[in-house]
Amino acid sequence: MPPINSNGAPMDNDARVVPLNQLYLTGDERGNQNPGLLCMQALFLREHNRLVDELRAQNSSWDSETVFQQARRWVIAKMQAIVFHDYLPATVRSLSLSLCLSRFVCVSGRQ
Repeated sequence: MPPINSNGAPMDNDARVVPLNQLYLTGDERGNQNPGLLCMQALFLREHNRLVDELRAQNSSWDSETVFQQARRWVIAKMQAIVFHDYLPATVRSLSLSLCLSRFVCVSGRQ
């Protein structure tokens, strides 16, 4: 899991049910809004850290910032690939199917 927000960084915690120092520090104020989002944040955080270790081993001459930024680029590219190749086609297909079905129902309902 991501680290705990021990330094009191601002978080999206409108209800104030949970103190700020008990929320996870995900790099996004909304990271603690729901368990699904928190899981995705943790997954990509771990992937970033795995890539940092791999890049550091392969490129010993790189400084920490270069390694961090390169791993960040890879994680962003992976997120974009998931959205464009998996999420959007499934969503658009589902939306197109529902639009086609609603047109069919409307057309056949008039006859």
